[in-house]
Amino acid sequence: MDVLSRCQREFKGKTKFRFKNKLLSFEATMIKLCASLFDWAELRRSKGAAKLHLLLGHEGYLPQYVHISEGKGPEVTILKKLRFSRERWLFLTRGWWIISFLVT
Repeated sequence: MDVLSRCQREFKGKTKFRFKNKLLSFEATMIKLCASLFDWAELRRSKGAAKLHLLLGHEGYLPQYVHISEGKGPEVTILKKLRFSRERWLFLTRGWWIISFLVT
């Protein structure tokens, strides 16, 4: 049995907020790295970075998807690769904006 399915079963229904449709959040975080040590993570000539993409399911607050990439790439390219079931709310940040939409 994998860890995610075990944790999902353990925490199912133990959240304070309940929504009619499932709620997901997508976030990307930049991790600064030394460019001379991590040449694959080149962000600029002298700076390096990796980007952690995380899709969080609010039912049990567990990650549904994790991806680590170079720091250059935009979040949208990773988001386009994901397939979502119908009737889910998806929240993501774009700079200072919070965008939400219902996947239909």
